[in-house]
Amino acid sequence: MKKTLLVSLTFGLLLSGCNDEDSLGTSEGTGVRFTSYMVESRATDTAWEAGDEIGVYMQNAASASGYQKINVKYANSDGNLNTFTSETPIEYSGNESTVNFMAVYPFSASVTSGNYTFTLGDEGLSKNDIMYASTTSVEAGTQDVTLEFKHKLTKIVLQLKDEDGNSVKGASITIDKQRVNGTLDVATGNVSATDDYTSTLQFAGSDGTYEAIVIPDEGCEGRSVLITTSDNKKYSYPVGDIAFSGATKYTFPVSLRPAEPGEEEGGETIIKLDAVKFSIDNWTEGKTIGWIISTGAEISTENKVETELMTNHTLNVNSSVTIALKSDMTLGTTDVYSIEYTRTDADPTAATLIISQPNTAGSRAAQQTYTLPAGLANGRLLFAVGEFTNGFSVSSTVALTLDTVSVYSESVPEEDEPETPSDTEKEVTVWEGSQNLGNWNGTSIDYTNADILAQTTEGSTLRFYYTNRTENAQLQFAGLNTIDVTDDTGYVDIEVTAEIIAAIAGAGNWPYVNGQNMTVTRIALIPASGSGSDNPGGETPSQTEEIEVWTGSHNLGSWDNGTSIDYTNTDLLAKTTEGCTLRFYYTDWTEGAQIQFAGLNTIDVTDNTGYVDMEVTAELVTTIAGNQWPYLNGRNMTVTRIVLICPAGN
Repeated sequence: MKKTLLVSLTFGLLLSGCNDEDSLGTSEGTGVRFTSYMVESRATDTAWEAGDEIGVYMQNAASASGYQKINVKYANSDGNLNTFTSETPIEYSGNESTVNFMAVYPFSASVTSGNYTFTLGDEGLSKNDIMYASTTSVEAGTQDVTLEFKHKLTKIVLQLKDEDGNSVKGASITIDKQRVNGTLDVATGNVSATDDYTSTLQFAGSDGTYEAIVIPDEGCEGRSVLITTSDNKKYSYPVGDIAFSGATKYTFPVSLRPAEPGEEEGGETIIKLDAVKFSIDNWTEGKTIGWIISTGAEISTENKVETELMTNHTLNVNSSVTIALKSDMTLGTTDVYSIEYTRTDADPTAATLIISQPNTAGSRAAQQTYTLPAGLANGRLLFAVGEFTNGFSVSSTVALTLDTVSVYSESVPEEDEPETPSDTEKEVTVWEGSQNLGNWNGTSIDYTNADILAQTTEGSTLRFYYTNRTENAQLQFAGLNTIDVTDDTGYVDIEVTAEIIAAIAGAGNWPYVNGQNMTVTRIALIPASGSGSDNPGGETPSQTEEIEVWTGSHNLGSWDNGTSIDYTNTDLLAKTTEGCTLRFYYTDWTEGAQIQFAGLNTIDVTDNTGYVDMEVTAELVTTIAGNQWPYLNGRNMTVTRIVLICPAGN
């Protein structure tokens, strides 16, 4: 919800020598008074404060270049907090037909141009709340003009409570790696930082709610929020991966509680983010992630480097996965593991996450349990390495996606050199250049060369070389499966399937390469004889004989959008016997995808490999024989091709 400051520009009555009989809008009455009606609150979450000052600019709308008035100071007073007046009020010159007004809070006497410079500090939260208003093409003589002030920076709020719901008072909280010097372009309202990430900002507050205002950015590696309680317990929470957007308020309710029964003894303290609904005022709602910080002693990630151990892994209910360390890593007990997760249940309730020694999931002595808060779909758990110096196994009572599992340690594996593919001598260059995908800013690829087309067969590999990879990089080719590019090997491989070949032909041999957060520099084809994908994007297992059943593009969507498949071909029916496999190729996979054929067993499609296999049983053979137009159904995927795979000689 946005909050609006209604600023009334009233002309006349303020010029020296003017009296109450002067008519509004006359050439003699050209002074401007700003009356601000606070519809909602501002940075202090109360109202305007006595002595607040704003700087006002006026520009001739006809030319829209330069300013007739620059940074004219207006202030309010105890007597009327909502009225802003000036000792040198803005006046019309009489030469303009329409004007533009801009205003900035707080007023800065050092500003003498259209570049409003500022420095954030710890002397007062409201002084850091840079607000901007602009209204254009105001007709000269207009008595009332509405200005909508908008916050330009980012507000971070931590709400600390104990296990009984009482506010935790007297804490000291800081956020490091901040840029505190910036410029606001008055003409556009755009904010930019002008220094490096070298400063630390203190949160204001002492009664349980702690607030800071920072310059928006895309995150900074190594950035942490440091919480120091009144009894001098410290918690360093890494937030380097959080992008803080402008005009956005991020509220983190944090609950401090002692160890629960079943957790390790020793006074373990957990910081838990409770599920609440936020009141945003005029700030846009920001990112909400559950914070669970657990340790038997003080936990800190300072001076430690984060190393990713696993990304984007599906963890099914009551199943487990082992998190292994990188080679040459030696962890200490005070290093810190991090698990970022996404819950897939529609209405999250409290759940349990279990950490155990690798391959000893049943041993109570080797386990730690953590409660995942109800109502939060996303969360992050931090816990000391302790006894898990050789990695750990993780299981959960609910289905999760392990978005990122990492460790903070001074032990960092040797930086692997980008792998040089062993089969480069067999590569055929398809395209070479430099295409910055940015944010899905792709391009068409010339794939019309007849020799390359002839070598683009099933089992060959397309290799995409890249640079400038950043977090959340993705690659898509020919409009098919999207691949998450999670490392800096310098290339990613996609195995050529019949679907890719059809897509290239369907695009007139000008398929599209797309994606985000990386620059593609070269595309090479590795013919099937030398294909050995080290980083496959869509694996197609070897097969003895593949027979086409159906090809097309059917979006299953939901369970009421299936279709009948023509299975009347006599030779095909004869070959459909027990021991064969029906393979369903698909695209556009999303969470919760399922497929069903001939009204029999429903298969959960839990990953994005690009195909799913169904064993041909006697029941399936009988069903097809009884209805040679069997029904294909399911949801959350698009089926593009069905093939029958049979043993040789079938």
